[in-house]
Amino acid sequence: MVDVGKHVHSKIEINDFETTFQQFETLHKNYIGLFKGSVDPITKINWCPDCVAVEEPLKNCLFPLAQEKNIPILEVSVGTKEEFD
Repeated sequence: MVDVGKHVHSKIEINDFETTFQQFETLHKNYIGLFKGSVDPITKINWCPDCVAVEEPLKNCLFPLAQEKNIPILEVSVGTKEEFD
């Protein structure tokens, strides 16, 4: 279980989603939920092309703005492409 009460940006695996989401939703009235593919161990690149395309805007815009506004982010890794399909 991830302690989601102390962090503005919490990262979890999809297997922990159900219990962590319930805890997160209880603690935070407003939040951002972000679901992403995981990094392929062979290529070292996220297998999801959409996730790759938004990585820089997330890092440069969304994450800093969320931190500035104190809006928590729950980032969920959906696993490998094979796990997701």
